[in-house]
Amino acid sequence: MDNYTKWVEKEQAWIEEIDRKTKAMILKCSALMIVGCVVVLGAIGLLAGETISVSGMLKNMLIGLIFGVVVSLLFPLFMVRKPSKPYMKRLKEGTEALTPGDREELAAQMLSSDVTCVNFKAVDKTEERILLTKDYLLNSTAKGEFVLVKFGQVDKIETDIRDTSYVVRTNGTRVTVNDAVYVICFYYKKIEDGKKKGADAVCVFPDRQTRDQVLRYIQERVEEDF
Repeated sequence: MDNYTKWVEKEQAWIEEIDRKTKAMILKCSALMIVGCVVVLGAIGLLAGETISVSGMLKNMLIGLIFGVVVSLLFPLFMVRKPSKPYMKRLKEGTEALTPGDREELAAQMLSSDVTCVNFKAVDKTEERILLTKDYLLNSTAKGEFVLVKFGQVDKIETDIRDTSYVVRTNGTRVTVNDAVYVICFYYKKIEDGKKKGADAVCVFPDRQTRDQVLRYIQERVEEDF
């Protein structure tokens, strides 16, 4: 088995572990939803009449159980899709421009023991990681995103602070949060048609400390001063 195939399998195992965590979270939320429906509707049935009604409580608990099961079955439809499929698609798209030799070298470096790994939580609290080798940076996320940077193609690196908005769930309520993120922008040497363009690749971090840590690792590995 060649290095590229081994590396692809390793990446697939990583993202499928994210899938398993997502599935476990959905099952936990579904179970809590069922219990909550049973308890709330049972309490309503108990206290609905002028006197305490056990039969009303039992009837509403049954209704709550049925309602909770139905909602829990529909719940996964509104959750974030499993990231494994889009991640593997983006991985293959992101490496198909490389020559077979470069793909083998990329895989060999990613499989070696000389890899710096930085794991962190993104601004929306999803898992994210940066892998650094001698010639490459890989940014992969639990949302299925894949960013690959080849240092030999980079002409300039810049840092910036940007505003972002994302949605979080608090006590069952969707809340839009506005926050600042810290980015590293990579600009490649080749400029198409001589026109100025935006960054070729961007890595986003939740805080300055994590961004500066990754930038320091890049500077330690790459001899060229960008």
